[in-house]
Amino acid sequence: TIYELRMSILESRIEYYKDISRGNICEFNTGLADSMCRDLINALVEKTDGIVGVFTGDDSAGYRYILGSKQVNLREVIRDINSALSGKGGGSPTMVQGTMNCTKEQITNYFKA
Repeated sequence: TIYELRMSILESRIEYYKDISRGNICEFNTGLADSMCRDLINALVEKTDGIVGVFTGDDSAGYRYILGSKQVNLREVIRDINSALSGKGGGSPTMVQGTMNCTKEQITNYFKA
């Protein structure tokens, strides 16, 4: 079923990051529903001290994002993120969501810094 396929994708992405412990993680166009994107973020924030981001979209239409972190107060940094990446959105200290009108390269460069 589609659900089983998405669960398989979710599990493989979590496994891919099994050895990470520091820094930010950016995932693009996972094919997962929003609820599963949140499940992916919830699993990965346990592994890293940075921000975990899941981005869906493309360079021409822009990206929808969901960001999560256990160590970084996202409510305090989302204004800077949105300003740097032509975004808008918000949420809680541990998870935010919104849209960005920028390129994949701009997103990855921002979160590498």
